[in-house]
This record gives sequence, structure tokens and C-alpha cells, in this order.
Amino acid sequence: MAEERTTLERTELASCQEGHFSRTLRLKVLPTCAFICQDSTIRFQERANREYDYVAERKERKDMMDESDNEEGGTPSEQQDVRFKYLPENFKVSSNLDFLQPGVAKNLTLDPRHYIHTLRRIQQYMIPLVLNEFTFVVVGPQGLGKTTGYMLPLVNKLVELREIENRGRRGPLAIVVTHTENKIRHIRELCNRYSHGTSLNKCYPTKEDLQSSLSSSNAVFDFVCASASTLVDTIHKLQMPLNRLKFLIIEEFHLCTKDSEFMRQLNVIKEILRKRESQPTIVFVAVSTSEEKMFDVRFMLEFANTKVARLVAPPMMEDISVAVLPVILLPCGKL
Repeated sequence: MAEERTTLERTELASCQEGHFSRTLRLKVLPTCAFICQDSTIRFQERANREYDYVAERKERKDMMDESDNEEGGTPSEQQDVRFKYLPENFKVSSNLDFLQPGVAKNLTLDPRHYIHTLRRIQQYMIPLVLNEFTFVVVGPQGLGKTTGYMLPLVNKLVELREIENRGRRGPLAIVVTHTENKIRHIRELCNRYSHGTSLNKCYPTKEDLQSSLSSSNAVFDFVCASASTLVDTIHKLQMPLNRLKFLIIEEFHLCTKDSEFMRQLNVIKEILRKRESQPTIVFVAVSTSEEKMFDVRFMLEFANTKVARLVAPPMMEDISVAVLPVILLPCGKL
């Protein structure tokens, strides 16, 4: 029986350039099933370490759920796959966080509740597009990690750009436009967490701020997040230059339906950018909705004024491979 197997000894002669010697290797033969299980476990751990070990604490925390699993109160959706269109040539997904600078990567380990040990599928597509400054739209259900998908590479990019673009700059490097106060609070929490300890100067203006000290401030902001109407007032009252603007993120873009208030506000921002000849990389972030509530795709293309890469993560798509989905046809319409 397997349990009664004895120790097998075999002698192997090995030589090296410095000299010749012999060594005896003693291999204890375990029961077949136990040996296979142990070997599989070891290989799995080694593979996991190679793939995800980007910080020293990964091994102890690898079983923790990252904060993007519960983002915006949604349910985990690790098995969801991504449909795509118009991706750049030679595009490759990002499977790890090796791109992060040490100061930003350290912030992911400060609070175990927000530790990120692996990237969601949609984030693997979003990160390279942000890092390489490609305009794109991402559509998916709530809780998919879309905000984290652009915020991590954006903060990392801004830390780099700040040193390069700081001389003579008076305007922001990145602007995030939203429509609701809840989203502003969520973005503020993420940005402050990821940029902790860096020199990024962040601003989250409100109507009250514009009536008080902010209107007389001479500070140069690297990152600005506000509602569309507040952003327009901020640009005018602070006489904020946009010639160095690198990124414009439009959150809650699913609310930009035809003739909506959000569309009218975004149209004002579009005209400001056009008049000031500012051409930032634009990221449109939207939640999946019904066809009747689909955002205005034509307006998106006019706003971007360039080819827009498209990422869509429909719910319950576990069995569909990315490779066989070159064209996007949503349950809520065409994109």
C-alpha cells in the first residue's frame, strides 16, 4: 500500500567547473495523493508570489478583499469579462501594480481594509490607457472598480508630471467632473488615500469656497474635482489657465443623456476647452443603464474630438472570452 512505502535512495553525480564532487540526494516517497496535493500547493504559492508580490506585505494580506470589490456599494464581480473596441496598437493589459512609484505603492499598505492585492479585469484595461494618455470610455455596473481603475494610475502619473510640469504652471494637471456630491466624496477619499505623503496639491471646490478664501487664493492646484457647474465658476473666478491640463475625467457620464442638465453643463466646459485650445486626454466613466437611458454617444465623440477607445463590462459574462468580442453590442444599445 502507498502508506507503507519506504524511503527511496538514489545517488546522483554532479560536477562543476571548480571541481568534481559527488552528492547523495535522499528523497522520501510520500503517499501518491499527499505528494500531488503538496506539490500543487507549492506550485500555486510560487506562481502567486511571482505574479502579485509587488510589496513585502502581500503574502500576509493576499486573502484580503481589496476596496474596489465594494466600491459604491456594489457586489463583487471578479468573473466579469471586458468587451473592447478601438484599443491602441500593440495594447497590453496591466496585470500588476509594478508601475506604481514607491510613495504611492506604500499608501496601499497603510490600511488593511483598503489593501489591493490583485487588479480587477476592467482595471487591467484601464490602467495602461491612463498611463499612456489615451482617451477612452468605460461602461460597467456599479461596484466594478472603475473609479479605482483610473484613480491609481492618475495619481501616480500626476506625481511624476508635477516635477516636470511645475515651472511656470498656474493651472491644474487633471480635472474630474462629476454630477453628484456622493461621487465627489468618494473620489476625494480615494485621491487623498493614494496621494498621502506626496506633494500633490488637491482642490475640491464648492459654491461656498468660491465666495470665501478660495477666490483670492494664488495656489497652483495639480488636481481639481468638482461638479460641472461649480467647475465652470471656479475656472472663471480663479481665472484658471488650462493650457497645461493633461487629463479630464468625466464621472457619472451615464447621466449625460440628450437635453439633460448635465449635458448642458458639460457643453459649457467643452466650449471653454475649445476656446482655450486645450486638448486633454479624456476619460468617460459610466454605469450600465437601459437603452432608453443610454448616454449621448454623439455628444461624447464631439467632446473628445478624437477616436475613443471603448471598454464595456456587462454583468454575468463569465463564460465569454475577450478574444471573441471585437465589437460592442450592449443590452442597453450600441456603443
